[in-house]
Amino acid sequence: MAYLYRHIRLDKNQPFYIGIGSDMTYNRAYSQKNRNKYWKNIVSKTEYEVEILLSDLTWEEACTKEIEFIKLYGRKDLNNGILCNYTNGGEGVLGLLVSDETRNKLKKANTGKKQSSEQIAKRAEKLKGKGNFWFGKKFSEEYRKKLSEAKKGKKRNVEVMNNLHACLRKKILDLETNKIYNSINDLAKEYNVHSSTASRWVKSKNLKFKIIK
Repeated sequence: MAYLYRHIRLDKNQPFYIGIGSDMTYNRAYSQKNRNKYWKNIVSKTEYEVEILLSDLTWEEACTKEIEFIKLYGRKDLNNGILCNYTNGGEGVLGLLVSDETRNKLKKANTGKKQSSEQIAKRAEKLKGKGNFWFGKKFSEEYRKKLSEAKKGKKRNVEVMNNLHACLRKKILDLETNKIYNSINDLAKEYNVHSSTASRWVKSKNLKFKIIK
């Protein structure tokens, strides 16, 4: 499975990066590893949100969509848009391996601070209603048809789907308030975010949520 994602800067409520990944848990979308200097400069100044735009794609389809979306928003370095991407997309490396030394350096460099429930709620509130940069906007009918055609005939692996459903059903404990959520979806609804975002919060060691039996 491959997917397309975008990063949204919350100070302006607009996208600033488009990317693709191929892992089942969307780790690449939420990772701060191997980002360019302009991306890091933006993140150092503002909080940001991750949105999974398309999933269940082949790698070739993901590369094609990456090119389309980068062209749609435009690149800031070329003075034709708002993205900090340094390429036109489509050149991602599937299955890229790095050394243990490099992996440890990246892990150390990307160790973040624990976020409070107030910070998380504040981020969610900014994306509600008219505060969302996409409020009132729609994809064209032509683009909707293209997306529909791209997904025709696709079937998700049964084992993968079972694992995803099992993960979504697990109970979540808020370590600060001791509140228990019956599922990741319940947590996502509480903070008005996508379930993939809530899942990332739970899996991150820097946050305050924990999966319980």
